[in-house]
Amino acid sequence: QLLRLGASIDPIVNEKFTLVQWAAINCHINILKYFIELKRADIPVWQTLTDMLLSADVQEIECSARMLDPLSKMSTEYFEELYNAGGVEALISLLDKGEELQSVCTLVLQNISYQQLVKQALGSEQVVSHLTKLLASQNIVDKLQWRVVVILSDMVT
Repeated sequence: QLLRLGASIDPIVNEKFTLVQWAAINCHINILKYFIELKRADIPVWQTLTDMLLSADVQEIECSARMLDPLSKMSTEYFEELYNAGGVEALISLLDKGEELQSVCTLVLQNISYQQLVKQALGSEQVVSHLTKLLASQNIVDKLQWRVVVILSDMVT
């Protein structure tokens, strides 16, 4: 409503965060969705979320992945934008970073693993080997196990 009345959006919140980072860290999914739909070059939602996945800051990684879960379910078009920003590769790179990150990354990947581009990205021998090792792990929790099963199943169909 404020934007329709002429309010401006400054993509930089402060020296530390952009508007997209702030929205992700504070779990404002509707704000992220709104900015995605705006398609403004100065508010690169998918690239920022991908960059957050590649960050050294664990909070940024977790917040980004947690926002990608609902976003990946909102529109079948969103997966391609995430893929083009390098987000699928970033999620794959986090599969060996501990149980919490494995859990949230497999959640996002399971949401989009039926897409052909994602299947191709997941299809490397290294990724399949890692997913298989996860599945065979004695310490795997049920929800993670089911996510890995869905991802592997999507890859072969």
